[in-house]
Amino acid sequence: METDIEALIPDVYVESDAERLDLYRRLYRMRSREELDALRAELTDRFGEYPEEVEHLFRLIDMKIVAGAAGFTKVELSGGDVLLSFPPAEQAAFYEGEHAPFQRMMAIVPSLRSSQVRLKQEGTQLRLAARIPADGSPEERLTHLTTLIGRLTGKNS
Repeated sequence: METDIEALIPDVYVESDAERLDLYRRLYRMRSREELDALRAELTDRFGEYPEEVEHLFRLIDMKIVAGAAGFTKVELSGGDVLLSFPPAEQAAFYEGEHAPFQRMMAIVPSLRSSQVRLKQEGTQLRLAARIPADGSPEERLTHLTTLIGRLTGKNS
């Protein structure tokens, strides 16, 4: 995930550098929403209510989990510009066959006109570019991105 949204664990919330680093490592290794929910509860229990930057971090990790499960290798958000990177062409199971994830997504793309979704080829990298409203709060932008990924994958995110 790359984004211009401030997403971090401030030192005023978790004062110990070692503890913050451990939390970042745990977040990086998250593979399920259940793990993420457990860490949310743990932070609240240990340190109290967390600030919005931590909520942004949780939302981004959640999006990473959902996007990864859908097959995206990278998600980038800058302002209203979204770039979703597809896996390399060598991962034939993602692309080939009528029920392959790529084929299902391409069937959905025409219904996403308001997001201006289009494919971009950059060298060997295939990406899906889209637009979301850029003038909203970080929470609104994250909600738009989550909705877009959910619609592309045919799942509620």
